[in-house]
Amino acid sequence: MRRQPSGIEDWKPIFAKVRYRISQVVRRARMNRRSFQRNFKSRVGMSLRDAIKKCRFEHARELIALGYTNPEIARQLGFADAVHFCHAFKKYCRQSPQSLAPRWRRRGGQ
Repeated sequence: MRRQPSGIEDWKPIFAKVRYRISQVVRRARMNRRSFQRNFKSRVGMSLRDAIKKCRFEHARELIALGYTNPEIARQLGFADAVHFCHAFKKYCRQSPQSLAPRWRRRGGQ
């Protein structure tokens, strides 16, 4: 049996690879969903859903800092569109993605 990652940092690449989909993470682990969620929480110290959200929005912050546009970030992180991404980002991070964007991007790329 393969060793499962134990900390949230170990899971980040797996979450990104499956575009932050809980069902895909569980499928890769080849376990029953509920058993996996209990096991994950006992190892990592937070629920699978919370861990995925945390990693997803940390990844979004990194992409914003690199100058990616909201539609590009939404597509890369598995959101339906940029509007859904912006709404979810603002709800989770308590600030808009635009407020974190590099200065040159806010001024229209000049």
